[in-house]
Amino acid sequence: MATYFPPAQTEQELLVQPTELEKVLNCYRLRPQELIDAEQQVYHALEAFQQNGFFVLVNDRQVESLDEEVWLGSGATASFLKLTPLVGGCSLTQLPLK
Repeated sequence: MATYFPPAQTEQELLVQPTELEKVLNCYRLRPQELIDAEQQVYHALEAFQQNGFFVLVNDRQVESLDEEVWLGSGATASFLKLTPLVGGCSLTQLPLK
């Protein structure tokens, strides 16, 4: 009985690959690796927080200001929530009145 060893695979090949249709629909392509500008990312995150682009919950309590002090000791939890509108739904003004 022969033992079968699959050929060595690259890290990318080990990941679940999108189907051809998914590649077309999602404009799939591998992006070249690029350095991330950390200062620019911090600026975008601060701006988004101030414009309610996302919410931060620390220990199940909403942080409402960048100046607010929070406890981040052992056992603390922090959650980042981004609300996005659903596509295809109807608003309350579109519902028929009975």
